[in-house]
Amino acid sequence: MERMVDSKKNKKYEPIGSIEASDLDKILVCRDVTTNEIVIVRRITSIEESIPSSVEEKTAEMKRLNNKNIVRLLDVVVHEYKMELVYEDVGPNLKQFIDSYPEKMKDPLAIKRLLYQMLCGVAYCHSHGIVYGNLNPKNILIDVDNFQVKLAYAGLAGLARLAKAVDVALDSLRYYIETRHVKDLWYMAPEILQNLPETSSVVDMWSVGCIFAEMVKGKPLVQRNTELAQLLSFISILGTPSEEIMSSASRWKITYPKDLAEEFPTLEQAGIDLLSKMLCWAPSQRITACSALKHSYFNDVVTKKRRTGVLSGKGLLESTSSELQLCLGQGLQ
Repeated sequence: MERMVDSKKNKKYEPIGSIEASDLDKILVCRDVTTNEIVIVRRITSIEESIPSSVEEKTAEMKRLNNKNIVRLLDVVVHEYKMELVYEDVGPNLKQFIDSYPEKMKDPLAIKRLLYQMLCGVAYCHSHGIVYGNLNPKNILIDVDNFQVKLAYAGLAGLARLAKAVDVALDSLRYYIETRHVKDLWYMAPEILQNLPETSSVVDMWSVGCIFAEMVKGKPLVQRNTELAQLLSFISILGTPSEEIMSSASRWKITYPKDLAEEFPTLEQAGIDLLSKMLCWAPSQRITACSALKHSYFNDVVTKKRRTGVLSGKGLLESTSSELQLCLGQGLQ
């Protein structure tokens, strides 16, 4: 892949605001000076080594992702010690949406539509070998006008792992996977909290379950500041897992699971069933995104006749992706 080091391109995106910033990783609101379009630029800096071609190739793969529930990566600008990922501007993240539209979040159908679209994005990512590992309300964006969900920064975790694997000093990417913001812990699967070497795409389904619970309750399901405290809090709700699932479980007092229907009194029984399948201790038994899309909880969002086609109506997903049709029609795992 040809290296895109271009001083003129560096001036194409003019910062007009900041969303989040650290020394090595900045998320900026910018204006494309050639089109006057507002975009979101994630600026990643390496302080020791230049950006390797393998990382550039990975970003090229990320640009090819094409799904209505994935935030589009519009451009990648690589300089010797800096890389800029340019994304479309969508709207507020899910946390901001929940806080800004509390009345909307009391509508069970609105929650179903948000969750369904979220699962479509996750299923698309998984069908392309992309696992988030840190899916949370901050990287789920909402197009408020169209009531459309888009997952942001798809593939960035894989980019971080690649940078680590090739031993590149992309310090902000290493930080991305080696340290965690406390609030990210609230949505991480038990196998990640335990730092287990073997994980799979269903780690994202635990995260989706936590986000689903938050949409229903209006606040995070569990909010602790360490991995152990987070696990113990989940145990208090879901019961003690077996030693086969969690080797350290024998050290803890046996706790029986709470009735999720009592924890979520406003959630219908089909929703309780789906949530329990997402928040399943055993990864091998946790529901996949594709299976979740076919759950009866979504029967009044999309009819069986439309499951393999295009959803109609404002605020519903419109997708003709062959991968998604395969997922919905044939149960892609």
